[in-house]
Amino acid sequence: FLWVGTQSGLNRYDGYSFRIFRNNPHDSTSIPNNDIGNIFETPEGLIGIVSYSQLSLYDPVTEKFTQRTAEFYKKYQLPEGLISNIVPDQSGGYWFVHGSQGLIYYNDSTKVIHHLRHQPENTSSVATDLIKAVVHAPQHSTWIVHASGIIEEIKMEKGKPEVVFRTNHLEKINGGQLLDYRIYCDADGDLWLFVMDGTQGLYYVNTKTKQIKNFTQGQS
Repeated sequence: FLWVGTQSGLNRYDGYSFRIFRNNPHDSTSIPNNDIGNIFETPEGLIGIVSYSQLSLYDPVTEKFTQRTAEFYKKYQLPEGLISNIVPDQSGGYWFVHGSQGLIYYNDSTKVIHHLRHQPENTSSVATDLIKAVVHAPQHSTWIVHASGIIEEIKMEKGKPEVVFRTNHLEKINGGQLLDYRIYCDADGDLWLFVMDGTQGLYYVNTKTKQIKNFTQGQS
């Protein structure tokens, strides 16, 4: 299926037609809100829906939604608070993005869980606990961008995820503002970033040279 979130419901396309899921105030198993902020798949095949800073889970077998997520949080040892995204990698791992408490890494093969939080005395820990976006690169590394604009590369070191590169270039040029960054990785393993509803343009990061370039309107 192809899932598309809009401000007026969740759309599912099966290759032939769309089915639209909308809130029904008389049905507690319908989608809780029509304004969809993000969509992702959980390790067990549920669909996570974020709307108005709330997480609901859709079961494709029963075709029902639930906001009762306590069992889900317990299974993956997730702290209280919003899980805004889950990003799979090429090694059977899943990266859970927490709204205020860093990252949680879960390996579906080994069932190992690692919590990635900022530790002031540890330079290989994440720089802050406010992480906006995660992307997995073809070179088996994971890149994250913080709300402050700090970009970090994470690799598995002796079975544990650790920060191996960090740049605060965007943090400096945007004055350390806490912004809603998005990050994508192309086929070459390079990164493209932008700020939602921002006017900063598009940032390109060459992951080999670590050089950053900003593309703005009118630039040739």
